[in-house]
Amino acid sequence: MRPYRKGRIDFRCGAWRENIAGFRKRKSVSYAFYGGSATNIRGGKSEREVLTRNGHSILTIDCNVWKQYLARNLRFLNLNMNNLHLNPRDVQSAIRKLEVLDPKGASIADFESHLTPLLRGYKVVAPMIPAGLDIYRARKCEKPIRLADLSYPPAETVTALGRANDIGEPIFYGATARGVPFFELDAQPGDYIALSKWRTIGPMMLNHIGFSSEPESFKDAKRQLDSIYKFVKDTRAIGDLNALVHDYLAYSFSRPFKEKDTDRYKLTIAISRKLLSSDFIDGLLYPTIQMSGNADNIALKTDAVDRLLNFINVKYFAVKSVRGKEMDIDTLDSATRADLIGVLMWTGRNLQWKLRPGELVKLVVEQGEFVAYDALGNRVDPE
Repeated sequence: MRPYRKGRIDFRCGAWRENIAGFRKRKSVSYAFYGGSATNIRGGKSEREVLTRNGHSILTIDCNVWKQYLARNLRFLNLNMNNLHLNPRDVQSAIRKLEVLDPKGASIADFESHLTPLLRGYKVVAPMIPAGLDIYRARKCEKPIRLADLSYPPAETVTALGRANDIGEPIFYGATARGVPFFELDAQPGDYIALSKWRTIGPMMLNHIGFSSEPESFKDAKRQLDSIYKFVKDTRAIGDLNALVHDYLAYSFSRPFKEKDTDRYKLTIAISRKLLSSDFIDGLLYPTIQMSGNADNIALKTDAVDRLLNFINVKYFAVKSVRGKEMDIDTLDSATRADLIGVLMWTGRNLQWKLRPGELVKLVVEQGEFVAYDALGNRVDPE
């Protein structure tokens, strides 16, 4: 495991003691919330397509659209939650203990106990996402029968650790761009993928992690993760020590793991529990590791899913080939609704726009899929 570094600071050597002593603490709030209205991110698509990890394809993942969605018409709410400040010695001690803790012999609770002093006084600027955000979730599976099969799994079926979940602890993992879930699932030729699209019906408060240049996973990122969003810049601007803790959490959460090395998820689960512990936080926003930080994932609490997400559609795909960072997929079926008992009503075809005689729509590409707008600028969802 390489030592975490912030500039010239090595968390495993004495230089840390000298550098951290110079960090000045600043008075600030624990959470600063953003709220307001924004234009939606929208979607639809055709029969055969190519997806790529870096977003450069026939259908490009437009990160600028998502960035504008987060930035437009935001207002700053200053809520002074407490007056705690980070303690340099506590931060130093906590990081040293976390770096030497053996995940095979330690429990999630052990990691949580060491994270407590690290986070005491850590302050975050968190975004309030307006209603209308589209979220994409995928599963490798036979064609789903029920709408519930597309959402978070029942607790009794969660038998493995995940980046944000313990065994028996369901989490809704999704993405803000349509192509991301295929690479998160490491889809291979012969796989069948059900990709569902959901839309928020109310404001959603998200904590965030991973938006940093420190993680090795993001060394090929085409985005400036340290400053891509205002809430990231504001979190880092609270103070040097706050920025350092932000970077260390990003480094720890975003480490790539081998499939068999699931014990390392204990630390990421502990971090997730800390960042999701407040009742007013609905989920966690973080850069996708599988796409080198070039798009964003969302992990949502189950109660937030039940309260805030509305099903839009599902498409069933066959993965035809994978060539390096490119993937060919075929659309096999689609559905936009379920019956009264929750059974999906598959159409036997791809999604399509149904237009009245003489009606015109404008097609654009946003977040990796075609989007249609009518003459008044209203979104027209395919059926």
